[in-house]
Amino acid sequence: QPGAVGALHGAQLGDGIGEGGLAVLGDRIFASGELSSTIAVFEARGRKLHAVRKLDLGPKLRGVRALAAAEGRLYAVDELGGHVITIDLANPGSQRGPRGGEATVAIAHAENHLLVSCLTDRSLSILALDDAGFPIAEPARRIVHDGPIWGFDAVVEVGALLIALGG
Repeated sequence: QPGAVGALHGAQLGDGIGEGGLAVLGDRIFASGELSSTIAVFEARGRKLHAVRKLDLGPKLRGVRALAAAEGRLYAVDELGGHVITIDLANPGSQRGPRGGEATVAIAHAENHLLVSCLTDRSLSILALDDAGFPIAEPARRIVHDGPIWGFDAVVEVGALLIALGG
């Protein structure tokens, strides 16, 4: 339910995680906070949300600013370092990363691409993903804007990545 999901964003989820990221994948909802390395996982059943589990990303990560989800993968942005962490949902202890930039504020997934917005360098980095959904170790393509990027989204149409951004 959109209203219920909106109520989770910025809510205290039992451990003081505060405001952070939100991602939806099927009937699962992932919520993170800037003050915790834990990601809360909820499941929508009928008209109710149920807490399913918590994913702990460990002591090296102080908080999670943003989230994006794709089949079998969850992408999280480290609040302090701005790095992107890729989490295999079948084996949450298995993470690949870090990878990203300074002052990373948002992240989105579009088929075989991961888009990462960095506030201070006013850029949008486009990371290619392998068939398993992990970033490929190659230089990211970048779009540099003349000011901060406050919002963006992307979709793949007829094999081409289409990006809309504003700032």
